Formats: sequence, structure tokens, C-alpha cells
Amino acid sequence: MATIYSSDLKLSIMATGENAGTWGSITNTNLYLLQQAIGGYQEVSIAGGAQTTALVMSDGALSNARNAVIKLTGAITGNQVVTIPNSIEKTYIVSNGTTGAFTVEFKTASGTGVTFGTTDKSTRIFFADGTNIVDTGTVSTSGTQTLTNKTLTSPSINQINDANGNEEIIFTSTASAVNELTIANAATGNAPSIATTGGDTNISLTIAPKGTGDVNVDADTLRVGDSNADATITTNGTGDLTLSTNSGTNSGTIKIFDAANGNIEVTPNGTGVVKLDGLSYPTADGSANQALVTNGSGVLSFATPASGSNVFLASTGAGSAVSSADLNGYFTSDYDVYEIFIVNCIASSDQTLKLRFATTGSYTVQTGNDYNTSQNYNYDNSTGISANGYSSTSAYQLVHIGSSTNFSTTSKIILFKPTSTSQKKNIHSFTLGNYSGTRYFTNAAGYWNSTTAVTGVRILPDSGTITYDNIYLYGIKNS
Repeated sequence: MATIYSSDLKLSIMATGENAGTWGSITNTNLYLLQQAIGGYQEVSIAGGAQTTALVMSDGALSNARNAVIKLTGAITGNQVVTIPNSIEKTYIVSNGTTGAFTVEFKTASGTGVTFGTTDKSTRIFFADGTNIVDTGTVSTSGTQTLTNKTLTSPSINQINDANGNEEIIFTSTASAVNELTIANAATGNAPSIATTGGDTNISLTIAPKGTGDVNVDADTLRVGDSNADATITTNGTGDLTLSTNSGTNSGTIKIFDAANGNIEVTPNGTGVVKLDGLSYPTADGSANQALVTNGSGVLSFATPASGSNVFLASTGAGSAVSSADLNGYFTSDYDVYEIFIVNCIASSDQTLKLRFATTGSYTVQTGNDYNTSQNYNYDNSTGISANGYSSTSAYQLVHIGSSTNFSTTSKIILFKPTSTSQKKNIHSFTLGNYSGTRYFTNAAGYWNSTTAVTGVRILPDSGTITYDNIYLYGIKNS
């Protein structure tokens, strides 16, 4: 009787009484074949270009398709197909040990199989069902598998790739890390969240683009602040902060400069204007001594003040005691009359408050005995004394001034044509003062006996210091 072989492993099947004297040898061969099927390992080279490599399962003889583990090797330069004979039912462990970025398909001769991707150099477990090769889906350490309904508990992951095998998310580690990122989904009507959590109490979140890249937030509204707390938008370091639209294209800007006493610039685009509370502001500076005026419809512009109008020019405030207060560089031929207001002035001790003129840009004060003052005093005391006086000294005498915080001194001073080079400089002042606890009113007039043009004014006491809320300078516009 002819020898019969099994359909899957091709083992010799002996009939009763057959192979007398040789059955031991045949049985040993079958045991070797079983050994190969259960634990056999063989490396099969498939090096070369695109081709099909057929593994064989020979009857009653050791064959490469019978091995339990098959490692495919070699440098491949094209897509490969590896086949096993049809009608075999067995399991395989197949390792793709080739080099080269090409696919490798493991299949039956006439059926379908499983394909290793171009970069998939993993080891997989297959089974042949007699028709096709089927992937068991067993997860390997280096294979590319799709996990469905799997729970990973505290996995260590370095990188997550997309469906094409390219980097999607890369994880980096920090030694002894205690802070982390928590991502939470949300029920209907609520927003998912990305939050910093961990061992520290207050943890910032850093989002860092590469190089000069930007952080883009695809939303119509960007909200900042936590639980109704005050919010701050600031730069990370000493850079300036600029607000614009469309990456600055056809956009005005608001720029906050990072510096001590830094500016805030509001710049419209093109012919646009700056609007604050419905008022449109001019986009260019006016001429010297012009003022902002409105057209009554919310549009402001620079215009020359009308003749006789009182124009604010300058002010100076003293938060602490000073030896003098200066107003310099504001006197021009645009104004023949100037008014100076001194508000709540107090001296360090009982003194006389005085005025002197400057005639140069470096503020050289004129101190010669060329200031002539005529004064009328009205005392506020039980006697109601009035007095008159005249002096020719090194300064115009405004008023006696005391140190009492309850009785400060307030004064209005009028200067007539201080920039004239042909006339002496007339002065008129009205002062409500305090001296040694007595309140009085002083009405004074005088002149500086010089035709030199005045460039500045200095207010000062005889000695010591003064404090005051403010000193204001106004000019009455010429006709």
C-alpha cells in the first residue's frame, strides 16, 4: 500500500502491518517533523527586488514552511510576497527581519494574507486556516497594531504616530517630575479641559511654538481669568506688547512698551482714526500752541485758539518739599498776557514768597535789585489792620507765607508782555496768605526794570522749602 501523508504537516500515516522493519525510522522522521512544526526556527532570505518567494511543505521531510518560527531576512529593494502551500492549517510566528522600506506580504499560495508595512519590522503571530493567513491580533513590543477597547494603565509612551506612521505627539521626560497635564472630556453643554495638575500649589501652563511660529487659537472670543478674578495679559520677559488684527496686515495697533516710564502707542491704519468714547482724535500733531477743538459731532482737531481765549500751557506739581518751582520755555510772542495760579502752597517756616524771571534757556535767574513791588495788605484779625508797602529788591514780593497746614497760600499772578524786548515787564498779583497764624489778603503790582525778553519764571521762598498742590500757567491769545 502506498504511503499516505497528513494534509497539514505532511507526516507519514502507516497502515496496520505496513513498513515492517522500517516503521521505527519512519516514526523517528515523523517526530522530527513534529519537532520542526512545534519549535522549529529558520531564517529565510528574501533579498532582492520585487518577487514572490514560495515556502515548501514536503511530504515526510524537513521543510521551511513547516517551521514554527520563520524569520524573513535580507536587503529588499522592492515589495515582497512570501507564500506557503494551500490547504495547510497551522500557526506561525513570522518576524520581518528585512532591511529596506518595502512591504512584505505573508499569504497562502492562492488565498489572502497579512502585509507588513514599509517600516513595520515587527514579529507577529499568524495562523493558516487552510485557505488564508490570518493575523491573531496579538500585540507585540515592536509591531504596528490597532488597539480597540483596551485600557492602558500607567503606560510609558515616548511617541504617538498618525495613521501614516508620522509623528503625532512626542512625550519627553523630566527627572523627578511632580507636575503634569490632565485632559478631561465633558458632558453636554460643557467644555473639555486641559489643565495643569500635580504636587505644586500654583502651576503655570507653557505653550511654546517652534522658532518664530505663533500660537493660534481658532475661536471668535478669547476669555481669560478664573472664577471672576482680575485678569492680566503680559509678556514673558522684557518684550513690548502689541495688539493687532490679521497678523498686522491692514490693522491698527496698540503697543505697550516695556520700560521705566514707557509709552503706550495707539496707531490707526492708513487714514483710520483713534476713537475714545465716541470721540475721533486727530492723527497728526498740530502747530505750536494750538488746542483740541470739537466740531460738535464727535470729531476733534487742532486749531489756533481764538483771539482773547485763555489757553492752558503747562503745570507743575510738587509731591515733596522743593526749594523752588520753575515754569520755563512756555513764553512766546503768541501771548501778551499770562496767568499763573499757585494752589495750596505751604513753606517750611514763615517766609516771603517771591517771583523771579529767567532770560535764557539754561534758566539763569535775574537777581539784581530791579524788581519793584507795591503792596496793599488787609489782615484778617481782631484789629482789621490794613497796610501799604513798596520795595525794590532782587525779586517780586508776592506775599508772606507760613508753615501752617490749616492756612495754605493761594495766588493768582498776571504777567504783561514778558517776551517784549522794548517794554519793561509789568506784574499784578492777588494772594490770600498766612503768616505767623494770621490770614491776610495782598493786592500787589509792580514791574521788572528790564526790557530783556523773559523765557521762564521761578517761584521761591526767602529760604527753606515749599510744598504745593500745583502751579498752572495759562496764556491769553493775541489778536
